[in-house]
Amino acid sequence: MAVSDRRRIIRRKAWLALLLTVAFCVASILAASWSHVRWDWTEERLYTLSDSTRSVLNQLDAPIRITAYITSGLPQPYGLMRRFIEDMLQAYHEEGGDKVAFSVIDPSNDPEAMTTLTALNVPKVRVQLVENDQARVKQGYLAIVLEYLDKREVLPVIGSETGLEYLLTSKIRKITGKGRPRIGIVDAYGSDGYDRLRRLRQLAGEDYDFVSVDPSAKPIPSDLDALIVAGLEQEPGEPFRYRLQQFRLSGRGLLVLAGNAKAALADEISVRPVQAKANEWLKADLGVAVEPGLVLDRQSGRILVNQPRGMFMLQAAVDYPFLLRVTDVDDAHPVTRHLKGVQIPFASPLAIVREQGSRPLLSSSAYSAIQQGPPFDVDPLKPMRERFDGAHLQRSLIAVVHEGAGRKVIERAPKGLEKEGMDKRGDTVRWVVIGTPSMLEDELLDENGLMFVLNTLDWLSGQEDMIDLRSRGGGQRPLPVLEDIERNLWKTVWMLVLPGAVIAAGLWRWRVLRRRRRA
Repeated sequence: MAVSDRRRIIRRKAWLALLLTVAFCVASILAASWSHVRWDWTEERLYTLSDSTRSVLNQLDAPIRITAYITSGLPQPYGLMRRFIEDMLQAYHEEGGDKVAFSVIDPSNDPEAMTTLTALNVPKVRVQLVENDQARVKQGYLAIVLEYLDKREVLPVIGSETGLEYLLTSKIRKITGKGRPRIGIVDAYGSDGYDRLRRLRQLAGEDYDFVSVDPSAKPIPSDLDALIVAGLEQEPGEPFRYRLQQFRLSGRGLLVLAGNAKAALADEISVRPVQAKANEWLKADLGVAVEPGLVLDRQSGRILVNQPRGMFMLQAAVDYPFLLRVTDVDDAHPVTRHLKGVQIPFASPLAIVREQGSRPLLSSSAYSAIQQGPPFDVDPLKPMRERFDGAHLQRSLIAVVHEGAGRKVIERAPKGLEKEGMDKRGDTVRWVVIGTPSMLEDELLDENGLMFVLNTLDWLSGQEDMIDLRSRGGGQRPLPVLEDIERNLWKTVWMLVLPGAVIAAGLWRWRVLRRRRRA
């Protein structure tokens, strides 16, 4: 056979193999698109319906309709949202069957849809678009409307893929009449009450029904699922303690925030000391002691401060050791299982006095110390090195969680409270103590802190199925702190060793090729 014939046969086989490969790829893509087959390789399986969502869909008593209003032609990052939302709603339909119907509508081509969105006060998304060397603003819709019987719920703007399943499932739970947990916020003895925790109520009002409670003057409502005591500044009386005892012994959850100082952020960053007697009841009633001092940690968050520069004041971000970046969390507990880290402001060290049923939930890093006081020096402009010069580094307990049998401290009811009772929901007592009274204040409650608090409230109120769903894809993933020796070692590797290895490999390859040419 001639050489030209052999080459012709080889070319034909190569083209045939290429065409078969392209045809196979196209067929695979079409089949996957039609059958909605997907493989979820993300760490937390973000694109697979959770068991919580499946449970909610399987309990539907009547059909629910989900309509997504998405304007076509939106630029990134909204351009790919349509396909993601379609896939998500398709998964809801496949799990719920005939009880979950969905549709995706482009409002720009549907006048009736525009009328519906206008009536619901759904805002438009404004996105800057660059086309033909010109910048312009394009408006569109990225909204979801849920209809169940005669009820309607709206997700006005879908900003990202993260958290969409949680939002949808929460709305379904709400619209189908499952109800929201009722959370009481204590307003007594100087605590941060209902009126002061505006940001918490604003961000979590869709998921919880918050009410104001004063156990020092009135009985605690029996329909509450959990109770928040945020930063007592005075010693509580016996009626207050007795009512809290009866509340937690009835099987309801209790969240207590307590410490030695509360933030005072009106004009500058400062703290005001809390009376020591305001925290003593925790040792007797819950077996947790608030130790003296404030915790400061080199592994810290950053804040913006004004620094003088000649005649001007410049705003700069500085590491603030009293804003703890806690990464030592209990990975086995439902509250913190999915959290990689949480920021805790102005924390006081805790100690577990009675260990039965109680265990650490959060701890500071090995690079933390304790500043004794009062008074407490929390000036953000003081250098970090100066603060830790000669300090004794040690881990400090920041949060304690308890689950187990209850313990009576006040055996007899105070005078006038003998007839007060609380319906028993269970024998298991749950409570959480966090060593900071200021975490829920509007200026200090950030995204990760909010997730930690909401996980805690879900666990305390028996809504554990929502914790995993909310935490998927959320939370910080902070880098570990390295010692100076390790840091310098890695710098040497990346700056010298790795380039040297590349150069050596190049020289070796050059010598091999040179020998071949000579041969």
